[in-house]
Amino acid sequence: MKKNMAIINVSKNLGSCVNPIEIFYFWSIIHTAHCVLNKKYSNGKLQNCVKAIEIFCHMRYNINIIKWIVCVKEGVFMNNFNENNGYNNDNVTEGRPRENNGEKLTANNAFHNGGRFFGGDNALSVENSDNLHKSYTMVGLGLCVFFALMFISQLIMSFATMLFSPLLLEEGWVLLYLTDIPIYGVALWAFLFFISKVKAQKIEKKPFGIMNSISVFFIACFFMMTGAVIGNIIDMVLQGILGLELEDSLNATANTMSLPIQVLFFVIIAPFGEEFVFRKLILDRIAPYGEGAAILYSGLTFALFHGNFNQLFYAFAVGILLAYIYVKTGSYLRCVLLHGIVNAIFGVIAPLLFELCGDNTILQTVVSLGEWALCFIGIVVFIVFLACRKVKIEKSQYSLAKSALSCAFSNPTFIIYAVILGLTVLSNYFSAIA
Repeated sequence: MKKNMAIINVSKNLGSCVNPIEIFYFWSIIHTAHCVLNKKYSNGKLQNCVKAIEIFCHMRYNINIIKWIVCVKEGVFMNNFNENNGYNNDNVTEGRPRENNGEKLTANNAFHNGGRFFGGDNALSVENSDNLHKSYTMVGLGLCVFFALMFISQLIMSFATMLFSPLLLEEGWVLLYLTDIPIYGVALWAFLFFISKVKAQKIEKKPFGIMNSISVFFIACFFMMTGAVIGNIIDMVLQGILGLELEDSLNATANTMSLPIQVLFFVIIAPFGEEFVFRKLILDRIAPYGEGAAILYSGLTFALFHGNFNQLFYAFAVGILLAYIYVKTGSYLRCVLLHGIVNAIFGVIAPLLFELCGDNTILQTVVSLGEWALCFIGIVVFIVFLACRKVKIEKSQYSLAKSALSCAFSNPTFIIYAVILGLTVLSNYFSAIA
């Protein structure tokens, strides 16, 4: 019914066409569209009919209307048709209506609508933008539900464990159980449900090269060190302002774990799980609409998910790097490997070496210098990458009526997710005050 109304609305404009050829032209378009909507033409006959219209009318400016017919056949762009709409982009010259047979096209002419022209390209732009909005909405909604279910599950399981035996909460393996079961046993399945509503477009796998792989490792080390410093400074400033003395929650958790549990938690489970959610599942659905927005979205949601200032900044920087690697290589395992190596060095090996050094300041200095050496090499490599313009961000594969960046970060679901996780970060300080 809506499609037939669109044809009727177009036909109402016939009275404003003063040229007999234009009248026949519109009649031909309406007739062709009617046949398409009622499936009276095969694709081959449709193309022949469109070609006949072009030849008979001796016009080339009807090409966008012909594109529209194809859009009608696909059932898109119906909402943008009304009795004042025009359909010919080729009648625009430098943003102004062009004269047609000595007469300017006005708002009463079927081709013109107050300076706005519509055609098949516009139809596809609107449809692609709708798909873009849906993709970011479902991803954001999935993340909100993911975090909510994780949080609720952790509360229930922690309460049950405390009732059974409060001392178990101090055991490293129990903390692993209380952290990962709610995430991957409960919340992940809800996230998969929401994100399955968006069609995944698997990113093509491309070679990355050994030198590039080594380079991004050093860049990741640079991001880790500088991000950790920034996060720790902000954390200390907030604690100073509020008069608090809080222990780093990540270090406190790691100290309760044995070495095998740390390796399992930081080097295996976290990289595989987090890269699956924040790189593969998310980027397969939003990267085709613009790599830049998708990379920033992946990095920021990944950083907020950690829920504290100490990890926020380096998780954001490394998350962006991992997202960039994924969109350029299409390799989930490559991201898992880099994530695991970085976690192993800064989350397991470095703390272990500091512990083995004991009170020996010389050995502690050597370990610190080793970390900063990796950081310095990463700075140099990062500058070279930027100077050589090796960082290339592809734009959207589709014509869009709205930028992907705006759609991603103005989306209500992202705003809700950011507010909830932001409050979670700040709750670490407010709960200590209370």
